[in-house]
Amino acid sequence: MKCNATWITLTISSYFVLSIGCSYTPPQSNGSGGQGGNAASSSSGTGGDGGTAGAGGTGGIAGAGGQAGGGGSPPCVDKEVRSCYGGPFPAKGKGLCQPVEQTCEDGVWPECKGFVVPTSEACASQDDTNCDGFVGCTGTAIKAQSELTPGDDMILAMVTTPAEGGFDGVSYAVGIRNALIQNLLADVPPTSSQVLFWRRQRLGGVNDWSGQFSFMPFQPGAGTAYGTGVAYNTTTDEIIVVGVTNNGLLAAMGQAPLALTLKNGFLTVFSINGTAKFIKAIGNPAEAGDTVEARAVAVDSSGNIYVVGHYTGSINFGGQMDAPTGAGRDGFIVSYTSTGMFRWQTFFTGAGDQSVDAIRINENNEIFIAARFADTVAFNAGVVTASGANDILLARILDSNNPSEAGSALWSVTVGGDQDDLVGGLAASTHAVYLSGMFRGNIVLGPSSVQSTDTSPFWDTYVAQFSTAKGEASNAFPMVHAGTQAIRSIAIDSFGDVVVAGAFSSSLPTNVGALFTTGANDFDAFAMKLDGKLTPRWATDFGDTLLQVAPAVVIGSTTGHVIIGGGFQSTLTGIPNPPSNTGDFDAFTAELAN
Repeated sequence: MKCNATWITLTISSYFVLSIGCSYTPPQSNGSGGQGGNAASSSSGTGGDGGTAGAGGTGGIAGAGGQAGGGGSPPCVDKEVRSCYGGPFPAKGKGLCQPVEQTCEDGVWPECKGFVVPTSEACASQDDTNCDGFVGCTGTAIKAQSELTPGDDMILAMVTTPAEGGFDGVSYAVGIRNALIQNLLADVPPTSSQVLFWRRQRLGGVNDWSGQFSFMPFQPGAGTAYGTGVAYNTTTDEIIVVGVTNNGLLAAMGQAPLALTLKNGFLTVFSINGTAKFIKAIGNPAEAGDTVEARAVAVDSSGNIYVVGHYTGSINFGGQMDAPTGAGRDGFIVSYTSTGMFRWQTFFTGAGDQSVDAIRINENNEIFIAARFADTVAFNAGVVTASGANDILLARILDSNNPSEAGSALWSVTVGGDQDDLVGGLAASTHAVYLSGMFRGNIVLGPSSVQSTDTSPFWDTYVAQFSTAKGEASNAFPMVHAGTQAIRSIAIDSFGDVVVAGAFSSSLPTNVGALFTTGANDFDAFAMKLDGKLTPRWATDFGDTLLQVAPAVVIGSTTGHVIIGGGFQSTLTGIPNPPSNTGDFDAFTAELAN
């Protein structure tokens, strides 16, 4: 027999490794055989077999076999009891999410069963069903996240994905990055901007995915690109981002860039892991003065995509006919398949400016839009005349695979007063549509009229309720005070409560305690919860002597927590361990108890 000095290593399991060396001795006359090797011990289960007895030398006695390895200990002692919890670890031991007892059976721990996982918590509930450890129905600030960068950054829109494993879904945010923001509240685009794109993790950390977009202006400091809307496609598990680009090369990582010298909308589809599937231009501005701006996006349960906004000039959105040309800006709705193929389009035209600024689709796949128009607006339901300088058109829109029917208005109502009106936010459930706006002068909200005390540049605000079936106005909650009050976004929780977010200066009358800014001319971000009939439940604000705004709000899909997004200067007073900066706007998200 030959022997080499190589050691042989046997991996018995991922935890135990046995090494065997080569130690052979030639047999000796009249000698004893070598003793058999011992078996490897095992930490659990039965012991290993004894080693083979050594061969006896010439005239010798065979060596004894090795001893069997000792059996290991079982993972538990029969009838032993311990506590266990199989839900999401942040909820363990909070509220109703308590550990349960687990009893050892035949030396093995059985599957942990019988524990409670977090569920959304109603404001009327006395139990901590979302297991967050916070008193419900208070809006208590939990945490905030920010990324500090040069230039101005701000989140303009957010979306959240469904719950998974007892955790809230992931949230995605888009907006403005490295820009010069012209106006916090009005329709004034930023200059020299990039696209902001964030992924907010289930437990609140932020992944800055802005690098998934690249933008190179044709002239330094002259081009812009920014995100205006974001949606989640439940059918394809994809994220849809829309926005505006002008005078530069815009690319999504791995995709061919769009080279656009005129202002145009863009549509990009990403996997939930951030891989760009495609990017395309919305419309085709070709002559000086032609523009397209995408303002918002929504997705139905079949995966179809709907983009709204406004345009000027002669534009083709992919259909057989160009869009009609009006005197100023005109509004549009265009629908694509999940792969970006054109489906249908419809337009809102008139003598003044029109823009479709918001779109929402409820659980029944009913489509609702909110548009701002001046003078008159013509669409497939007829012609409507504004009562003031600008009014808001709220409408339910028909989706159809028949292009001649698609985009028809099933009903429409006009909301406005004798002066200016701006679209704020829009949300829809199966039984109600909620619209927010900003106004000056007198406005009619359902059966009541409300008089603003402000003149330009200040605004007052409201949130109003309409039926999904016919658009009938029912309830409204106006907030009128000196300075500006602006509700910019709306979300509806699983219990039908309504959450709004925005910004205000001076004071915000909420009926649950007025909120006040620190300085006379600064803005604070705020969030507020109301019941389904628009009776306020709680309100809270964040800011100091400088400027803070919150144009976006979503609701956690398990906890029901309120998540707002926006931009801030200085700090977000009122949030534990708030982020802070020393100059430009920085984007933030903040999480509040329900």
